[in-house]
Amino acid sequence: VESDGRTRHLAHDEERKLIMHAPDTIRDAAVVAIDTGLRAEEQWALLRSDIDLARRRVTVRAELAKSGHSRTVPLLDRSYEIIKRRLLNNRTDRVFWRGDYEPVEHTWAYRELMRGVKAAGLQDVQWHDLRRTCGCRLLQDRKLSMAHVAKWLGHS
Repeated sequence: VESDGRTRHLAHDEERKLIMHAPDTIRDAAVVAIDTGLRAEEQWALLRSDIDLARRRVTVRAELAKSGHSRTVPLLDRSYEIIKRRLLNNRTDRVFWRGDYEPVEHTWAYRELMRGVKAAGLQDVQWHDLRRTCGCRLLQDRKLSMAHVAKWLGHS
């Protein structure tokens, strides 16, 4: 018997609290996760070559996508600015890193996110909830169709 699945997403006020209290080490990544809906493994593997600033989009390479198919994801204004800044100010091909330009590990990202969650006084927040928040925002705030959101998120 399968569970009903997790449905947790952040309300707008919870998002503001999380961003305000998240450690500098993870704040940009959390915002981009909420805006793009990228899966954690897709986001941590993003390279400079995956970003098209002129067209304001990210390409998720087929080998990273759960579906095995590449897709492009639009960059909303704040994520565009974050990624542009990160690309201008880094010494690596990676868009996201930890420490001295080391690859992001899931355990590190989770620990950093939990520091922000605790400081913000939030409960029961996981990294994947940021992706779910993106889907809800696209449907509710931007009034996109379910088919458009499914394509954006890479659902088959």
